[in-house]
Formats: sequence, C-alpha cells, structure tokens
Amino acid sequence: MWSPPIPLTPIEETICSRLTKQRRFFPFLRRTRHRLFDADFQGVLASMYSDTPRGTPPTPPAFLATVVLLQAYTRCSDFDAVSNAQHDARWRMVLDCLDADEDEAPFGEATLADFRARLVRTGKTAELLRRTVDLARETKGFGFKQAAGLRIAVDSAPLDGAGKVEDTINLLGRSLRLLLQVIAAFLVMSPEEVAAQAHLPVLVAPSIKAGLDLDWHEPDARDAAIGELVAHMKRLTEWIERRFAPGVTTIALEAAQRQVDRIVAQDLEPDGAGGHRIREGVAKDRQISISDPDMRHGRKSKTERIDGYKEYVARDLDNDLTIAAGVLPANVPEMHGADKLRPQIGVFGEVRRLFVDCAFVNSELSAEVQARPDGEVICRALRPARLGFYVKTDFAIDLGAGVVRCPANRLAVIQSDHARFATAECAACPLRAKCQPATAKLGRTIAIHPQEALQQRFRAAQKTPEGRAKLRERVPVEHGLAHQRAAHGRFARYRGVAKNDFDSLRIAAMNNLQTIDRRLRRAGVEEVDEVA
Repeated sequence: MWSPPIPLTPIEETICSRLTKQRRFFPFLRRTRHRLFDADFQGVLASMYSDTPRGTPPTPPAFLATVVLLQAYTRCSDFDAVSNAQHDARWRMVLDCLDADEDEAPFGEATLADFRARLVRTGKTAELLRRTVDLARETKGFGFKQAAGLRIAVDSAPLDGAGKVEDTINLLGRSLRLLLQVIAAFLVMSPEEVAAQAHLPVLVAPSIKAGLDLDWHEPDARDAAIGELVAHMKRLTEWIERRFAPGVTTIALEAAQRQVDRIVAQDLEPDGAGGHRIREGVAKDRQISISDPDMRHGRKSKTERIDGYKEYVARDLDNDLTIAAGVLPANVPEMHGADKLRPQIGVFGEVRRLFVDCAFVNSELSAEVQARPDGEVICRALRPARLGFYVKTDFAIDLGAGVVRCPANRLAVIQSDHARFATAECAACPLRAKCQPATAKLGRTIAIHPQEALQQRFRAAQKTPEGRAKLRERVPVEHGLAHQRAAHGRFARYRGVAKNDFDSLRIAAMNNLQTIDRRLRRAGVEEVDEVA
C-alpha cells in the first residue's frame, strides 16, 4: 500500500504556487492522490500481484499508477519517466520523493514495464478510468444523482499504427527472416549459420530488397522477386524437415510459421506455371505490417484511409467525462467499436439517450437503447449523394402501404430491399431527364434501408429546430476525441490492440482528472475534499 502524506509541505506549497496557470495537473494530482488511490482501489491494483511475493518487495502499484498518469500527461518515454522522477521537482512532489536521494531513482524502467504489462493483461486500466469517474461523483459537482439515465455519445477517430506499412515483397521477406531467427535461436545457432547451410542469402542481407538486388524498373522485377522469395521459403522448409524430428516445435516457431502462411495466403496466388505471383485485389483481412500484426487498412471516409487502428470513446454528456475508451483495427466496422465499449458503459447504468453517427446505428448498444421504452437514439440520417438527378429523399416512401411514390406521382411496390418503377413508365415520363441518365435501360430503383423507418425518423427530426439542437448535443464527444488525439498524437504509441487499449484508457483517465480540476476551479476550491 502507498500512504503518502496529505497536507502539503512548505516546499510543495511553493511548487504548487508556481503552477497556477500552466501544468496544473501536477498540483491537482498531488492534492488528489489520496482520494484517487483510496484503500479499496489500491486493493484492486494490488490484486495484480501475488499475495506471497518473493525477492525484492514490489513497488506499491498505486505509486506506479501515478507514474502512468504523469507519463500520459507529459507524453514521455519510460526512460524519461524514470529520469523525471529522479530530477524533476514536480514529479518528485506528486510521487512523494522530494526528500529522497536524487542519486537513486525511485523505480526502474523494468518495474514500470512490468506494471504496464500487468495492467494490460488484467484489464485494470479500465478500473483506473472508472475510478476517475467515481472521484467526479464524490465532488458533488456533477449530475450523476440527478439524471434518470445516461446520455452517452460515441465516436471514433483514426489512429495510425506504430508499425511500418509494408508491401508484399517486404512482408514475405521479413516474415521468412523472422522464421529464420526463431529457428536459429531454437538450435542455438546464428541466423547467418542457418542461412549459409540452407542457402538463404536474401534473408541475412541488410534489407530484403537489397538482398534481391533487382532493377525495379524492369516490368518483371516483382515476379522475379516473388519467385526468389518463394524459393527461399521452400529451401527453408526442406532444411527444417531435415533437422527437426516430427512433432518437435515451440510456440514461437509455430507463431512464426503461421505468419509466413498467412502472408502467402493473403498476398500470393498460383501463376498457372507452377509458381506464384502477387494476387489481384486486396485480401479481406490483410495484414499490413510484420512489426505490428494487428494493424489493418481501413477508412474513416471515402477520402481518408487509415493504416492502423480506430480509437473509440464514449462520453457522458451530462458530466463531460469519458466513461469508456478502446481501440480496434481500422478495418473493423464501427458498430463493433460501440459494442466493445458497451461493457464499460454498462457499469455506470442504463443509457437513456445515445448520440451516434450512422456507422454506429446497427450496433448492439444502439439496439439495446432502442428496445427501452424511454430509450432514444439521436443520429443524423444518411445523406444521399446528389449527382444531378432526383435523390432518394425526393421520393415518398410509405412503409405501411409498402409503396414508393416518385416526383411524377407514380407508384412502385417495395420488394424486400428495393422498389423498382416500371421501365415503360420511366421511359415515357416527362421528368426522366431529372431522374435518370438517358442511357438507363430499366426503370428507376430506390434502395430500402434495413432500418428505413429509423432513417425516416432521423430525417424528420433534423428538419426541425429541436431535432437539430439535439444533434448538436453530441459535440462534446468530438472535443473528447480531440483531447485524446492531442495526448498521443497522430500515431499509436504502442503496437497491438491490447497495449493501445491501455494507452487510450489511461489518457481518458488523465483527461477526466483535468475535467474535475476545471470544475473545482470554477467552484473556487483547490481540493476534492472541500466539496465532497
């Protein structure tokens, strides 16, 4: 357990007096740490460790959780975090190290990395975010008790991966190089020794393309590169079969082999002459990086491509707090992002109003809200593209009668997911020039959305001042995403979904603490205790 003193010392008062306009997070965390890390929450963090530790006693997890928050606030590395805790008076004040010897760091990089790994493995970072929301409740400056249900807004933002995006040649070559390194480690040999015996010169070259040594302006250079790498793969496989007894393997070896097989399956296809070539098109779930296998190609919009991830946040609009955050590969549909946040949101109660974009409407979270008698989903309707012709909204869709009426007052029957007007009527229609191109061979077809009734409700609401005012209520979630982006930048800090989940959650926790600080300043007080 970590039990730092509560009253500020004269030196700490001096430091805090200098941080009244900038870097206010340091004095706020110093004054609030005993409330944030109470005995119950310290017990939650301590559950990540053994009840009977061996060797050096572990550093109090609440102390390391404070380091994690400071690290998120200052965007520093593990090395700089250790250095700051040793030399920066602001860090030392928050960590209760002002009286400690500056020649000795209060913790090491390995200790911090181990603590972070435990948070990732056990999911306790979500508990840290939840604790900041509980702390906000204790200040009585928020509206938790007044609200009959939650008003939640969910949104996402692109997050470029920390790994390098690679083409097929580098993906295959680097996956083979990784397999070579795993085999060499298992046999207690160097990769160069294995490469010499198996005749794999490309895999030990400074780079894959340097090892191939091709003129890339030649039209058949790519096919030649793929042929050489496939030959390397076959020679490595044959060498393994000669050296390894049947059934002999390791977890690392199996993982490396699976990665090679995945790259071959997703990027190559038979060329019809016994060889391989790069396949046409893009595989559905294509891996784009060896160093970060979780990264994927995705899109935020038609014009904005993402190479990595999407970050999702759920904002409590009544209290201006982030109550859930997470990350998913960029190619995962956004509705699954909302569903990933659903368990985190459910801890705080039922959602009465949900503010989302159209991409989230098909989520289980949205369906759950719509199923409640007092539940409401607020969203902009899908916007039809105007290409010089009548758009869908110019047609009257009567779901009750099962018909669609066109601007020329003709009817078409709704059949499953569409309604098609008679070809002869459209050909003779005086409004055809405004409805269809002259080359159209069939009558006009209107697509019927699977949730057409809901889209009609959205469309009707946004035509009224009250409906547009409701739509504007989701703006704070965009501000929350902007704060997240400012804290970690354009690129993901870590590699993999789990570690970036950790980073997203701890940044959200840090932003919540800053929100509490702003509320306290508006109330004219310095500490949570004064309004609790």
